[in-house]
Amino acid sequence: MKYFCPEHFLFDLQQALNQTIVLDPEVPPDSDLEILAQTFLIVLNKHAPLCNVSRNHSKVFKNPWMTKALLKSITKNKLYSKVWNKKGTFEYDAYMQYRNALNRTIKAAK
Repeated sequence: MKYFCPEHFLFDLQQALNQTIVLDPEVPPDSDLEILAQTFLIVLNKHAPLCNVSRNHSKVFKNPWMTKALLKSITKNKLYSKVWNKKGTFEYDAYMQYRNALNRTIKAAK
């Protein structure tokens, strides 16, 4: 609900309800309630639609110990692209030290 504006939502809801609900004593209240619920959901989906969470994000949300700092350390790990075929070099040793430290940090956080 990052960009949700309550004022616009309430204004649109009021406009939609004024167009759909007619206060008539002969109409049963159940039908008015159904119309209210349908109108509310339509306006709500317009202003705050549901969004799908990717599998990676859903896995992260299941792990309460996974912090933003750990995620940043994992995603910012660009050393691997430099050393993927350079075993035995200084860059490879630096990558291995970073990876081992990151793994220890993750295990400690669990």
